[in-house]
Amino acid sequence: MRLLEGFTHYPGAHCGSTALNNVARFYGHPLTEPLCFGIAEGMGFMTIVLPGRSPTHLAMGRNPLLEERFFHNLEIPFHWTQLEDPGAAWRAAREAIDRNVPVLLRTDLHHLPYYHTKTHFSGHVVVLAGYDEPAGKAILSDTHFETLQAIDLEDLARARRSPHPPHPLQNHFVVVEPFTIPDDLAPVLRKAITHQVKSMLEPPDFAPAKAGVPGMEHLARTFEEWAVASDWSWCARFAYQIIERRGTGGGNFRRLYARFLAEADRLLPGRGLGDLSARMAAVADRWTDLATHLKGVSEAAEPSGFREAGDRMAEIAAGERAYYTAALDLE
Repeated sequence: MRLLEGFTHYPGAHCGSTALNNVARFYGHPLTEPLCFGIAEGMGFMTIVLPGRSPTHLAMGRNPLLEERFFHNLEIPFHWTQLEDPGAAWRAAREAIDRNVPVLLRTDLHHLPYYHTKTHFSGHVVVLAGYDEPAGKAILSDTHFETLQAIDLEDLARARRSPHPPHPLQNHFVVVEPFTIPDDLAPVLRKAITHQVKSMLEPPDFAPAKAGVPGMEHLARTFEEWAVASDWSWCARFAYQIIERRGTGGGNFRRLYARFLAEADRLLPGRGLGDLSARMAAVADRWTDLATHLKGVSEAAEPSGFREAGDRMAEIAAGERAYYTAALDLE
């Protein structure tokens, strides 16, 4: 068996920020998961209709570029590599472990047996921390689990190739070479916070998805359309899960971001980040209320709760817009 020498798995709330935190600590950088999440501009929002798939309607609250933004804001080169050949993709990852270098992998939860889930969810990030080829096992550092997880190499190969949303996979991986971070993180935090604000108020084009606060406002206006979907119950249930349950830290990632702002307040005193943290915690509570409502909708006999979901979504969008407007003063 080969394991990364000196690697310790620290459990966390979200897959991407947990992986970043574990890799940063491996290289001796005393960051916390909330700081990693905030530096990575981890919040986002996208809603999309996917005809022919189920759920047919999705609403997600995580920045799809989270890992890239973390390294970009620290001025460290970063790029997801894709290889069509599964054998070549495994050899590249294995060779990095042989050099005592961790590897980020994107996976589909459905093919990670220790999750015991029938639902496909592609884009779940883990750290390859070792392997045991005679036993046919890979060793993964994965989010909330207390210990490293062993997985059959065949299952890992399937997990790394998946056509399912939200991020169809073709053996995506990053070999994370040793890196340094600034002694003074204040400029990094300012840049990350202000760019997070701008990306939510004026989001990049993720067509056909609707993104950022405009996407929230669009969903508020169109939530009732979910009621006519043949899988309306699963759409509501899945939305509840990815707002509150599936590695978000609660409140559609906003609670984790509020924790980041509270920690950043100690590194950027006098900037009002404590007040912004309280604002974001209140927004997180509204997301949790929406998720609880959607859980109830999913359990009802008829799709009668989507209009109210739209009203709640409108309140959330207004709350987020007010937060981002206030946070612009940080710049």
